[in-house]
Amino acid sequence: MPDIDKQHNRMGTLTKIHRRILCRRLSVYHLRLILFTLAFILVCLTINFITFPSQGKHKIDRSSLSFVRTSGELESIDKAWDGDVRNENGDQTVIKSPKHDDRTKRRTRSLYIHSELQPISTWHELEDLVNCVRVEKGKPETQPCVVQCPNGEGLEIHLDTDLRIARTMDAVLFGLSPFTMRWSFTNVLGYKPVANQLVVFYSMENVLRMHTWNPRLGLFKYHVDMTYGAYSNISVPYAYFTPFAEDEANKSETKNWMQGKTKLIAWMASNCKEVFWPRNEFVAELQRHMQIDTYGRCGNLTCLPRLSEECVKMLTKYKFYLSLENSECNDYLTEKIWASALENDVIPVVYGPRKADYEKYAPPNSFIHVSDFENAEELARYIKRVASDEKLYNSYFKWREHGKVYQKYPKLQMTYFCDLLPYMNSVPPVMHEVKDSRWFKSCRHELKVRKGLNLTAIQRLSGWEPWK
Repeated sequence: MPDIDKQHNRMGTLTKIHRRILCRRLSVYHLRLILFTLAFILVCLTINFITFPSQGKHKIDRSSLSFVRTSGELESIDKAWDGDVRNENGDQTVIKSPKHDDRTKRRTRSLYIHSELQPISTWHELEDLVNCVRVEKGKPETQPCVVQCPNGEGLEIHLDTDLRIARTMDAVLFGLSPFTMRWSFTNVLGYKPVANQLVVFYSMENVLRMHTWNPRLGLFKYHVDMTYGAYSNISVPYAYFTPFAEDEANKSETKNWMQGKTKLIAWMASNCKEVFWPRNEFVAELQRHMQIDTYGRCGNLTCLPRLSEECVKMLTKYKFYLSLENSECNDYLTEKIWASALENDVIPVVYGPRKADYEKYAPPNSFIHVSDFENAEELARYIKRVASDEKLYNSYFKWREHGKVYQKYPKLQMTYFCDLLPYMNSVPPVMHEVKDSRWFKSCRHELKVRKGLNLTAIQRLSGWEPWK
């Protein structure tokens, strides 16, 4: 019995020890749980800070957003405001860091553009916008700037990614920086406009590339869209042809457009992967029948930057230029036909949109469309024929006697945003999803939200036929 009692005592002692150890382990477990919870809260707060950074570091005072300037007041206002910046055409006024002046204080509209400064600071087409809002070169801080609109009203523009600032504005614009929109899309998608606030969807890129970057883009809701397409609420085509008035016709000097051109045909391309038709294989097939000088990452020659003065002068030595878009989309005629070809007095060999779209925007009989030929060999034969026939070659420049090309992009002018003013004054009552827009449905390949395209199949030349 004594042995049994001793054994029970030992068991009791061990049980107490085990309990103490268990309690200590539980205490450590609870401590770890508490620390993990605190860490999780800290991460959430950090993510929230990153999602809503205040780039501009400026306070929003609604009373300071009230400035309207008429054209007659511009001279006196320029003296009262800092930093008058005009574009090369002199058709807009940008005023930075407004100073209050009772003589000119009136209500102006405000526009929030959802974008970081750094990603767009090197984009040639957004140079005016960057210069307008940038506080100091090389730094990320931005400041509001006022655009003088043609109707005399002012439009104060804020570039930021803080959606709390967006809620204080008359209008908010998304899409100008596709990559900013992509990383912040969850918050952008959940953005609810305040009363009488206009939501704008903007894109100068075609829907196939935008959808590749962000497959959920079709779910975004907006009041008004602003794209290159004639079907949008606000259309900003890259360029267009306008006939001369009767008293201006036939004033162009007749010349031999073939003179001084010692090379046949060039192609420049740096986007080799995000292409939505077999462009690379088509160029390779065309090269089997004629010599093509290919520049950029998709070729074997170099000329950078592509739209620099050096490259522009270099292209004037060619008779033809391959103006091949990356996508088969309606109205998507980019600088490839305008700045790279027509402005350099070179005949563009074009493809992307249907031929009817080129006929709608481009000068008459100014281009050669890929869809007019059965195959690459037939196209190569025709190019060689035009190159060897001076009269036929010059016929592609006859349009210069009857009109001129107006280029609107790439070089976004700040006054383009003034077209939003009527919509700010009367905000449409209904919002639409991007997937229901004509822009979203404007391309040859059907898109579905959250589902990507099979680029391998799309880029295969076998079985492909031009879009007619």
